[in-house]
Amino acid sequence: WTLQGPENFALAGAGGLLSFWSPSGDAAWTSRYAIHGAVADRGDEVISLCGFFGANRVLSGSVRGVLPLWEGRNARSSVKAHDGAIDSLSLEKSAKKLVTGSADGFAKVWSHDLALLLKVDLKATSVRSPHVRSACLRADGAALLVGTASCELLEVAAVAAENEDEEVGGRIGDELNGGVIVPAPSGGGAVAALAVHPESPEFVTASDEGLVRVYDTVTKKALRSLVLGAPCRALVI
Repeated sequence: WTLQGPENFALAGAGGLLSFWSPSGDAAWTSRYAIHGAVADRGDEVISLCGFFGANRVLSGSVRGVLPLWEGRNARSSVKAHDGAIDSLSLEKSAKKLVTGSADGFAKVWSHDLALLLKVDLKATSVRSPHVRSACLRADGAALLVGTASCELLEVAAVAAENEDEEVGGRIGDELNGGVIVPAPSGGGAVAALAVHPESPEFVTASDEGLVRVYDTVTKKALRSLVLGAPCRALVI
């Protein structure tokens, strides 16, 4: 995940410890651990990361469902985003909205300053497992694409609830003829990663079974695929 350029990145290593890396010359690298302060809990394991390209800011998702915002290597603010582990973090192309997905069955959309804009409860759907393993906004911002631990892929209308206590799970499939657009195959692995092309009407998925697929955003038909020799859990376009 880049910070100020392609040679600066943040890394969540063994045990979920967060460190920040930069080149120090002669093909060497220098790493420094995150400064948690009173904002973030050092004992809360980091399992997902998302960087703002060209800016010295990083978001991390934790096992306990906390979402801290880092500037440099300092935790500046945080919110309790979910009641389960945050398995997915993604920024839409303008970096004004963030999407989180969690084991608690929710996919949520946030503003760049971590104000909650939308929440979708997958427990209100017919998916075999509401555990959200991956989620991102469609390129036009009108819908969320959500991948589950039971290998199902959904398109969810990105419409706000009328009040903060209302869930929008009932709107799944109603607005965009979405619903489960890719049923779970027998023995399929979780949809562990999702990415949307910023210009072409395509998106790509990757699974724990090592299958990478490119889909047409309109028809939801698979255009091409690639079988890897190991699980694939990250995608970048």
